[in-house]
Amino acid sequence: MKDKLKIAIEAAKIGAKVGLKYFGKNLPFKTKSDSSPVTKADIEVEEVIKKHILSFFPSDKFIGEESGGNFDEQEFWLVDPIDGTHNFIRQIPFWSIYIAFVKNKEVVVGVSFNPILNELLFAEKGKGAFKNNNQKIHVSKISEIKNSYFNHSTLYKTVDKLPGFINLGRKAFKMRGFGDNYGFHLLATGKIEGMIDANNKPWDIAAMKLIIE
Repeated sequence: MKDKLKIAIEAAKIGAKVGLKYFGKNLPFKTKSDSSPVTKADIEVEEVIKKHILSFFPSDKFIGEESGGNFDEQEFWLVDPIDGTHNFIRQIPFWSIYIAFVKNKEVVVGVSFNPILNELLFAEKGKGAFKNNNQKIHVSKISEIKNSYFNHSTLYKTVDKLPGFINLGRKAFKMRGFGDNYGFHLLATGKIEGMIDANNKPWDIAAMKLIIE
C-alpha cells in the first residue's frame, strides 16, 4: 500500500493548489439535495484528485462526494474534495481534503490535508499515523471526563441524536465547536480527547477514522 499512500498524499497536495485558487473569494454555491453546499472549487478539486490517482491506478474504482460511485466494490478510493465547504465559502480556514483507500470494507490508507494550516495527517493500516514530515502522532492519554476537552460539529444535530451531550459538556474540562475536520485533526494529534459529529457520510469520516485508530 506504500505506493497508494504516496499517490494519495500527492493527490491531496495537487487538489489543495486548486482549492487555494478559490479560497478567500466570494464564491457562489449551489445547494444539493441533502441541503449541503457545493462550489466550483469542490468539483474541480475532486476532478484533479481523481485524474492524478487514476493516472497511476487506471483500473481502480473511485467514489467522490461530488461525482458519486459504487460502494459495492471490493476496493475503491473514497474522496471528499473539500470537507468543510461551509467554512470554505465563508473564508474560514478550517477545511481539509480527505482521501481514503478502502479494501474489503476496511480503510487501509487515509490522508487529510488542511492547506491553510499546512497540516498533513496520514496513515497506512497497521503502520502508525503521522503528521507532515513523518512526525509520529497519537491520541491523548487523558482518560477522565473531568479533564477532557471535547469538540463538536453542528450543534442541533448532535443534541438531537445524543441526549447526554449537554451533560457531558457540563462534566468536561471544556467543550467547544471548532467544526468537523479541524476537530478530527485536534483529536488525532492528542490536543483534545473527544470529537462528536452526529451527521456523517462515508467520505466525511473514512480517512480520519484510520488516522485516529
